[in-house]
This record gives sequence, structure tokens and C-alpha cells, in this order.
Amino acid sequence: MTGYAEFAVTTNFSFLRGASHGEELVMHGKTLGLAGLGVADRNSVAGVVRAHQAAKEAGLAFAPGTRLVFCDGTPDILAFPESRAAWGRLTKLLTLGKRRAEKGECLIRRDDLLAHVSDFILRVEKQRNHGRPLERVARNELSELS
Repeated sequence: MTGYAEFAVTTNFSFLRGASHGEELVMHGKTLGLAGLGVADRNSVAGVVRAHQAAKEAGLAFAPGTRLVFCDGTPDILAFPESRAAWGRLTKLLTLGKRRAEKGECLIRRDDLLAHVSDFILRVEKQRNHGRPLERVARNELSELS
């Protein structure tokens, strides 16, 4: 077993971004000898249930969370609640964002996160704009300004 754990895994519940079922990801992680796995679907916790059960059965450390994608330019943030109360705050935050948006969308702002965040492990992602490297985005934006 390695000391490496992957925390930015997306399941097939991240439409057009993840393709594998949570159970498959856990089994593959176990085969690779990962120390653990963290599922963080895009503005959703739908993929964590099956992955959690599979991780439990496989004896693999598991961190349920979500990738928060903001509508106000805030970089994506991986959020992993550390308690049951924090889990409740995370689902309230996601519900708030989904109620503001059309079906299948989620409109979350940084201020929303700040109002709900307590007892979370947060990781700010380096990439934004749906997986395009920041350098490419910055270069394109600069060329548009000239």
C-alpha cells in the first residue's frame, strides 16, 4: 500500500465529467494500493453512498465530500465535512444552490460557503473553467484584451 490517497475523484454522478461508478473507483483504488479515496462530485453528494459502502467492504479509507463549483468566479473548492453537523451544513448549502437554479444546475457563491462552513476540510483547486488549465485561460483572456 502506498501513502497516497486521491481526493478529487468524480463518479458517474458528475454528468459529462465522471464515467465510473463509485464501487468501480474504490475497487480500482484498492488494486492500485491507494491509502484512501475521496469522492467529490460536482455540486453533489450523490456518488458517495455506493462508494462509501464499497470502501467499507474493501477496507479502504474513504472521505465523502463534494466539489463546490461557484457562479461568482471563486475557484472550485473540494469540501469534506468532518462531522455529522458539518454534513448537514454541506447538504443545506447544496440545496440552496440548487433551489436558485434550473434543474440540473447549482448556483453557489463564496458568501454562501462562508455562511455554512464550519468543521470542513477545504482544498482550493488550481484549475477552474471546467478543467482548462489556468495558464491557457489567462493567455486567451489576455489575447482578447489586445
